[in-house]
Amino acid sequence: MINYKSSRRKLFYIIVFILSLNSILQIDVYLVKNNLSSIPAWIITGLSFSLVLLILVLDKRVPSWSIRINTESVFFSICIILFYLSLLPGLLLSKGSNVSLREYMFWIYTIVLFIYGGVVGLYIHKRLNITLFAILLILISLLIVDVIFYSSTIYPRRAMGTLGNPNTAAYVAVVLMVASLQYPVWKLSTVNVILIVITGVGIALTASFGGTMAYLSILSTIIILSFIKKSIRLRYPLLVFPLMIVSILVLIYFVINNKLGITLSNFNVDRILASGSIIERIELTKVSLSLFLQKPLFGHGIYYVYSMELGPHNMLLRILIEGGLLGFVGLFVLLGGLFWVAFKRKSYKFLLLTIALIAMGLTTHTVLESRSIIFISGLVFSYSRINRNRLLDSKINKDIRV
Repeated sequence: MINYKSSRRKLFYIIVFILSLNSILQIDVYLVKNNLSSIPAWIITGLSFSLVLLILVLDKRVPSWSIRINTESVFFSICIILFYLSLLPGLLLSKGSNVSLREYMFWIYTIVLFIYGGVVGLYIHKRLNITLFAILLILISLLIVDVIFYSSTIYPRRAMGTLGNPNTAAYVAVVLMVASLQYPVWKLSTVNVILIVITGVGIALTASFGGTMAYLSILSTIIILSFIKKSIRLRYPLLVFPLMIVSILVLIYFVINNKLGITLSNFNVDRILASGSIIERIELTKVSLSLFLQKPLFGHGIYYVYSMELGPHNMLLRILIEGGLLGFVGLFVLLGGLFWVAFKRKSYKFLLLTIALIAMGLTTHTVLESRSIIFISGLVFSYSRINRNRLLDSKINKDIRV
């Protein structure tokens, strides 16, 4: 006899997986850019959000307690509101009545994406790790195909998949890695080591300086946690990490050097010190600070950095430019809210995600505009809520049934 209830749930999960895959890899945006679709991304997001809400109602799978208002959610919502309000004076003072709808949508679309990710997280909480692991594997596969078969004129021999920018691809890979880690995140289990290795391969293919910094910050935090928690012996990391490094180097050599005929010198110090990296970032920092000093209190308004020839490549500097000291305080309120939620819920995964966001913010000024990162942050936020209140992380990872 056919179990219609089980079949329906499998169908619902497949639909939610496809919608999540589209939101994270931004396939709809990729289709529009290549003239294969004319539907704007915000419409796809709205329809996807509505469909997931409908699935939640039809499936009745999410316990009612998990969507009740709680202290952490209220506090974090207040932090988000205060952050956005801190940017508002600079926007109004700089543009007055000429503020465009797009600039107001900066708030609305970001909040909707975060809530959308949270709702998806409620539905797939038992399969969150395996779902995001699968999406990470798809992303790495796209990056490998991109490097082997395609060559962008803007980013030659740097993989970006469907995400339109190598740095964005690297950041998304790091966030997916963090969100896919098995509990406990500080334990170097086989799955976690595989996640770390394949993510390192993906970042190497993007040749992203910022992605590398975020990746190393997460690795460092995991090592520190492993010693604090005394979950591993000293000899264990001494065996595992060289293996990881060797694996990454071997894969880079065969995938890039042998297949494309380019050398590993593309990833040496000369490249790091070249245009678009450290030296240029130092100059951009000087320019950014001079702009901040022109309007130190309220800043120049949202999206001002896009009128610059080159952006600051740093989220802290961007907030100083666009929101002044008031916006800078608002940003630290938001970061404080992230850390507070992580420690309150004892969610090391959310803690690692926060560290990754900070590391990325030091190398890019668009981290708070990344649709993929905001969506995944919502996923992890709702997952940490369920994990704290009812479900053990280890049981969630073992239960992969629909």
